Parts: sequence; C-alpha cells; structure tokens
Amino acid sequence: MQLKLWDSKTKGLRPKVSIQAMGRFAFNRDAGKYMSLKSNPSYVLATRPGDQELAQLFLVETKKVLQAGINPVRAVNSSAYSYINVKNVLDRLGIDYKNRVISYNIRLSNETFQGCRVFVLKRKINKPRRKNKSSADQAE
Repeated sequence: MQLKLWDSKTKGLRPKVSIQAMGRFAFNRDAGKYMSLKSNPSYVLATRPGDQELAQLFLVETKKVLQAGINPVRAVNSSAYSYINVKNVLDRLGIDYKNRVISYNIRLSNETFQGCRVFVLKRKINKPRRKNKSSADQAE
C-alpha cells in the first residue's frame, strides 16, 4: 500500500493584524515574518478612492515619503508582536476601533503602488469589545 503521510505540526503562515483599542495595528508573528517587519521599511495606510465600506485597507511599504504631508510609520518590534500607530488615520476614516474588535487577514498584492509593495488587509467579521464589568455586576 502506498500512502502519503502529512505532518500535522507544520502549518502555513497566517498573517493577521488586529486594531488595538488605543489605535495601533498589532501584527501577529506570522505577519511579522510574511511582511519582514524586523528588517523592513515603513508603511503608509491607504484606501481605495470612494470606498465607503472600508472592507479592505492597504499598507504601502516605503522607505520614503510618497506624497507631500504623508509620513510613513515604522513598525516597532517587541518580543511578542509588531505594531504601528495609525490612530489618527483610523479616526479620520471613522473606524470604530474603540468599541469593536476589528482584525484583518493580510496578503501581498500582485500590484505595486509607485514601485512599492502593497499589502492588502481584508477585514474579518468584527464584534463589540467586551466592556469592563463594574464591581456591582461582579458581586451578583
């Protein structure tokens, strides 16, 4: 009998990013590897013109300013994850990250923007953030 055995311990990369309540993109380790966050440049958050739903966001990888007034943000690495502060952009876009848990799957686009790599962030189902219970609620 011939069989092909599969190693269940090996998994593919599952790059994801979540928006923290303080307005930062927190990348999981797989995203750090996939995007080479430790060695790579800075990023600019982008959207498609006229996209009101914002189901997809884009991170344009850059080492320089692409347009006047748009400064790239560098990914900061900790031992557990990498993050970039995008609070001001999220606020301008009206994304309710303070009250909703919002996360995105990440993939590299086949297209570039002004010669720079583009990562597509596809929104997953989001849900309300858990509120801290008051001491009165905990006593019940």
